[in-house]
Amino acid sequence: MIATFFPFGDGRRVLVMGRGDAEKYARQMDQDAIVVSYKDPIPTPWVRWDLSPHVKALIQVECLDQDALSHPDDVLFTDEHADKIVEMIYRQKQPIMMDIICQCEMGIARSSATAAAIAKSLGGDDMEIFQRKRPNMRIYTHLINAFHRRGEVS
Repeated sequence: MIATFFPFGDGRRVLVMGRGDAEKYARQMDQDAIVVSYKDPIPTPWVRWDLSPHVKALIQVECLDQDALSHPDDVLFTDEHADKIVEMIYRQKQPIMMDIICQCEMGIARSSATAAAIAKSLGGDDMEIFQRKRPNMRIYTHLINAFHRRGEVS
């Protein structure tokens, strides 16, 4: 498994993984988790997170791994996406006790941006994620702002 685990706070952790690892992990996971799943806006199937009874909440986001439009039809990450992710995390009764899995196609930019923003906003540190991955700054910034709009940043 090439998933990267980043501990933060009191025993919490965010996991960053690509599509291939996610497809394996979804079938073998053994503890409850919240999942943020990304895919490109092209006709490819979603990772089947629904195969696991341990997935307690799932949000699927279709957007490109880009910071700016390069074509008028590009689908970029927005405040609406960010607000839905933050709402899903806070809707869980005990998100502190669950892993938060962030998955994108390669496990490099979108998922690590999401993991970094979650760790930072829920009382952890995002430095290790920035040192080991290449977070998409558009996604990171939108998510940090969404946590601030919610007013529950640790």
